[in-house]
Amino acid sequence: MGIIKDILITLAVGAAFGAGFIAFSSYLNLPVPAPHQRPIFFIGIVLFSVVFRLLLAIKDEAKTE
Repeated sequence: MGIIKDILITLAVGAAFGAGFIAFSSYLNLPVPAPHQRPIFFIGIVLFSVVFRLLLAIKDEAKTE
């Protein structure tokens, strides 16, 4: 149950970071990422954070065995 909780928290934090970064870059009129690439950027940030958390969980589980 702990891994699922960690993944959900990571998913929420990744989504907040991605949305915050996009909102901040829009507010400053920065072309990073380009407006047509923003959904892909958001999904990429969320997937990267979740996969990274899963890899850390696997590494921690391997250490305890």
